[in-house]
Amino acid sequence: MKEGERMGRAAWTLLLLVPLLAEAQGASDGGVKLPSAPFQAWVKVQSAYVRLEPSLNAPEVGLVMRDDALEVTGCVPSCDAPSGWALLGEDGAIRLSNLTLTPPARATPPPGVEMPYVYGTVKKAGAAVRVEPRPNARVVEREQPPHVLAFHNEPELLDGGWLERPAGGYVSTSDVRIDRPSSLEGEHFPSLPLAFLIRDTQQVAASDAGVPDAGEPFTAHKYERFPVQGLDKAGRVLVPGGTLPRGNVRLVLPRERPAGVKPGERWVHVELSEQVLTAYEGDTPVLATLVSTGKPSTPTREGRFRVWYKVVHDTMHGPESNPYVVEEVPHTLFFHRGQALHGAFWHDSFGRAVTHGCVNLSVKDATWLFAWAPPALPQGFHAYWPEPARRPSLWVLVERRPVSRIDPDACKTCAPRSSPAQVLPPR
Repeated sequence: MKEGERMGRAAWTLLLLVPLLAEAQGASDGGVKLPSAPFQAWVKVQSAYVRLEPSLNAPEVGLVMRDDALEVTGCVPSCDAPSGWALLGEDGAIRLSNLTLTPPARATPPPGVEMPYVYGTVKKAGAAVRVEPRPNARVVEREQPPHVLAFHNEPELLDGGWLERPAGGYVSTSDVRIDRPSSLEGEHFPSLPLAFLIRDTQQVAASDAGVPDAGEPFTAHKYERFPVQGLDKAGRVLVPGGTLPRGNVRLVLPRERPAGVKPGERWVHVELSEQVLTAYEGDTPVLATLVSTGKPSTPTREGRFRVWYKVVHDTMHGPESNPYVVEEVPHTLFFHRGQALHGAFWHDSFGRAVTHGCVNLSVKDATWLFAWAPPALPQGFHAYWPEPARRPSLWVLVERRPVSRIDPDACKTCAPRSSPAQVLPPR
């Protein structure tokens, strides 16, 4: 999303205000006495802050949402104190008044679920939200195109032509286009350099650059990947058995660990020229994949950053001049103001710059990256602020380094020039 456009000002203000109201009001649990710790409890308010320490003056370190499950390890001053605090191990504290012992009727989607909701884009005529899943039911709201809406995953309801909104209400499937995520999954523990195809290539020409045992031409498909041996005189990408047209290929080259990143720390390199991301543990690449970054009019900010906000899923808004809405964008890591690494289920254009400034990953890659990126999300949390929690977070290096040649010194793990043709299947 474009810098500073994660959500509209009114929505952002409301998000901050609701937890504050919940803390200030101290809603009760209907007189139900809480047991002695440890015990499990569920969040009963719309949202609430988790604070570093059991005090309203302590910094917020996390956000929990209605029906999130928490493990209470202790209470301050006690579990039956009207204004007491629930301790969440080493992860902070939350007002006891925000919790209930009654399990919710429907559990919230936990972290690690690739698609926490079913998503649908509102069609041109708009979408009516009804109180019941039937055509003549009363309309309580109308959603405008081309907003992308989130719905509970209820297969039987969906088979009957209806979708249920998380906040209540039902939308006919005839009013939305169901969004299907890309099949792209990056290469884990890759040997670099690596070439990804961004479109089907009908024929891979035999090399005229003297590669021994060049294979027969073959058809390769979008998102297939190949070991890289170099570039030929015409700029084509040398792979075992032949060449790939440079315009159909995005190259992942190794990158030295940047200054300030300690040995063994986790970091990602986003290369804008190639539209690729490489994740590293210290000096070892552990994932290479295609991404989509900002368009020229809404560029992704270059530089070295640390993730400042980690959220399981988050609604994103555009400005009044471009009022898009995408609900509950999954697995989001904010690194520069409103710019983030996150999953994108609404397009399949990875390897091309198409965004408002964020770094889009496939849903599979975003799910993996979110779980891998430090710090781990505490149990039951919906969002986490690493800095006030005093936890180190993921480094993000964004830069533009056009590839004009393949450095032999950077090709120590390349396939040998005499290797037979090898095609790695799409994930």
